[in-house]
Amino acid sequence: MAGVGAHIRLAIVDRDRDFLLALEQRARAHRWELHALARPASPEELVALRLGALVVDLALLGDDAWPYLRRIHTALPSLPVIVCSGARAS
Repeated sequence: MAGVGAHIRLAIVDRDRDFLLALEQRARAHRWELHALARPASPEELVALRLGALVVDLALLGDDAWPYLRRIHTALPSLPVIVCSGARAS
C-alpha cells in the first residue's frame, strides 16, 4: 500500500460537487493526482492517464454502467475500480 506522499493517479467519473470536493481534499492531503471526469472515459483515454485507480458513480452512467465496467475490466484488468452510488447522507 502506498504511503503518504506516494504518487498516485486517481480518476473519478462523477458530477457531485460535494463528493468531488471531499475527494479532492483527501487526494491533495496525500499528494495524489486527481482527474475529475464529467463523462466516462474510453479505455484508451484511461490508459493514457496511467491511473492507479478509477472511481465511478454508477448513477451517472445509467443503463450503460455495467457494460462500461465490463469494457474497462477487459481492457485494463489490473486497474482497481471503486464503484459508488448517488446516495446522499442526511
